[in-house]
This record gives sequence, structure tokens and C-alpha cells, in this order.
Amino acid sequence: MEMSNSYIGGLDYYSKNSNEDEAVAQSFLKQYTEGFGLSGMRILNWLDVGSGNGRKLLMILRGFYAEFEEGNSGVYEDGFQDGLLRRHFTDINLDIVEPNGNSIETLGSRFRYEKLDGFLRDRFQNTWEQFSGDRKYDLITFFHSVYGIDLESLARIPDFLTEDGIACIVVEAYDSAINRTKRSLSSHLSRPELMLNIGKIRQFLHERGIRYSESFGGTGQGRTPLEQRFYIDGIDDDFEALSSLFLSKPEDQGKEVPNELLEKFRDELRKYSRKERTGRTYVSVPDGFIWVHKK
Repeated sequence: MEMSNSYIGGLDYYSKNSNEDEAVAQSFLKQYTEGFGLSGMRILNWLDVGSGNGRKLLMILRGFYAEFEEGNSGVYEDGFQDGLLRRHFTDINLDIVEPNGNSIETLGSRFRYEKLDGFLRDRFQNTWEQFSGDRKYDLITFFHSVYGIDLESLARIPDFLTEDGIACIVVEAYDSAINRTKRSLSSHLSRPELMLNIGKIRQFLHERGIRYSESFGGTGQGRTPLEQRFYIDGIDDDFEALSSLFLSKPEDQGKEVPNELLEKFRDELRKYSRKERTGRTYVSVPDGFIWVHKK
């Protein structure tokens, strides 16, 4: 099912007014390449679920080429000499699962423009619940793509992993300002998946006996220097863009979120706001990382 333009516009609003893509890309690269004993040279078989427009994936691939440099958004020409890719992998085969056809087209165009389309292998227009195949992957990633899926379907992850493979689920941390705001408005929210956070995923995996570990992105002990921020200066003029935070299933994409609820969300979110030295207003929105192991 195709997403409505208003929903995609809301996602774009959040992306353009936050540093989430940069922060998650940096934190993921650091944790994956330093925390799991990668050794030897091999081809990385990677599956990304819910890839959207591919912006975050492109940042990660650039990071595989070379260490992240703040403000550098171009392709690294000398990546095979100095980068993370040369240290761990001879090549990358990237498959994506994305239910929205327009997003797949945008992703393909972005990869071609960046001259990174050689890493793309197959693009599956499908949901994670319906995805099937015989391939095994060294890496499976869910970058904020679990909110609308059936939680039970996460039990399928080990079936698609190689013997030493790992999956990374990135989801809102419990102390994220957005998650705290949703909890404060829980009586107005009818769908439990909107309240999904790292604790609920942890509980599900534990109950199903699936091996996992966890970590966090953003600032603080054991975290990268880049704090994850959502800038809220413009929500007075375009606060309806926040509706994307309430629409998490394909069948809901054409629905409208009542303005009254959006106003409550906006006002509650402001309670957690801070000011940068530049004068911009933001809220802190750290993420949790769940790493699912094959065995």
C-alpha cells in the first residue's frame, strides 16, 4: 500500500529538522565495527528493512568508505585506502525491503547520483512480515522501521542471519522527549505500537528466548559525541507535520490526526525543550540499539 503524500511530507519534515540520520549513522558505524569482533576480509551481505528514501543508508556507506568527518557529505574517493570498508569487507551486497514504491524509486535515484548504486543488489517492495527468501545475511538493520510491524515478526530475525550474523534494531529510547510526550498522552493514543520503545522490544526478545544485547546512541557514557536533536522552532507554523509520529501502519497513512491532539503533543513537547547557543530550540531524542544474535 502506498503512503500518502502528507505522511511522507511529515517524515521529511522530521528528517530535515533533526540530525537523526547523521547521529544514527555515526553511532551504528562505531558500534558495529568496534563492538562485534569483525575480522578477516569478506563480502558483507546486508538486508535493510524499511529503507525509506535511503538517506541514512548512504551516510553509512560513506562511513564504510572512511571515518566520519563532520560536515562531509560527499563520496570519499580514497575510501578503499583508508576506510572501514577496506579494513573489514571486500564488498557490500545490500538488499532492501520497503513497502512504498515511491520511496524505492527515490532511494535508487539517490544511490545513482552518489555513484553508490553498485552496492545495491535487490529491492523488495514488501513488508517485513511478508518478506521471504533463502538468503542469509551477515547484517540486518531496522532503522526506526519497527513501529508499524507486528512485534511477533521480530522472532523471524534469526532465521535470516548467518551463523555469526547480527541484526540491529534502532528505536526510541525511553528518555527520548518524543517518547516521553507520547507516554503523557497515552490516554489519547489507541494503538500500542505508538508507544514502542527499547524496553518493550527487550521484554519481547527475552520472553521468546532470543539472544540480544543493547546499547545507546547520542551523548553520555559509552555514546558518540553527537547528541540526537529534533529542532522544534517551526512547529507553530507547520505542526501538522508531526502527524507522521502518530501514523505507523500502512492502512493508517491516509487518515488525519485531530488538530486538538497535535496541539497537545506540540505543547507537551515544548516542556522538554532546550536552547542552543545559536538560539535554535530543540528537544533531545536519543535512540536505543538492540542487537539480535543468531544464537
